[in-house]
Amino acid sequence: MKYKAIIFDLDGTLTDTLEDLYLSVNYALRSCGLPERSLDEMRRFVGNGVRQLIERAVPEGTEPPVVAKCFETFHSHYIIHCQDHTALYPGIATLLMSLHTKGYRMA
Repeated sequence: MKYKAIIFDLDGTLTDTLEDLYLSVNYALRSCGLPERSLDEMRRFVGNGVRQLIERAVPEGTEPPVVAKCFETFHSHYIIHCQDHTALYPGIATLLMSLHTKGYRMA
């Protein structure tokens, strides 16, 4: 065993969070009177954190106070709904059990 520990990112690595992010971002956009985004657009926007996600999702030229309100609305909604559709990617549970059985520490 060459490595003693393996560190994973959770969102988008072990768990598929896209649907919950998509629904929460569109909730925030609607709440702020902004146009919703497609799932494909959301897939392209994800990465580098939720602030970047919101900044990419709002239309170009959106005023900073509206962007801030959209982020706050997203955050409040996502906290409540972040596990509605989120699940492990296929095979992840088996992989983690296998690594554990082989003695790897994981974080």
